[in-house]
Amino acid sequence: MQENRVPAELETLFVSYRTAVQVPDASPEFMPALWSKIEQRQRVTYGFRRMASGFVTAAAAICLMISFALYNPSPMQSASAATYVEVLADSTDPVADLE
Repeated sequence: MQENRVPAELETLFVSYRTAVQVPDASPEFMPALWSKIEQRQRVTYGFRRMASGFVTAAAAICLMISFALYNPSPMQSASAATYVEVLADSTDPVADLE
């Protein structure tokens, strides 16, 4: 009979736990109220996730545009990079040479 008894220290712990923890509502509205709380928290998380996804997409687009601009030189840069012989060949008028 002594084996089934709970020690006094454990009994006081159980009593303090029962007083500290609220008894859950056992009404029919308990589960819908619980789900509404869960869905409200998920909506906030979803909003942050969506905003972060938009920022990542914008950053990736900006990085692609910058890398494209650095990789493909503009036409002005390619004209200034022409060699001296190419500039002379372009400047000669073949019609003037025939006259």
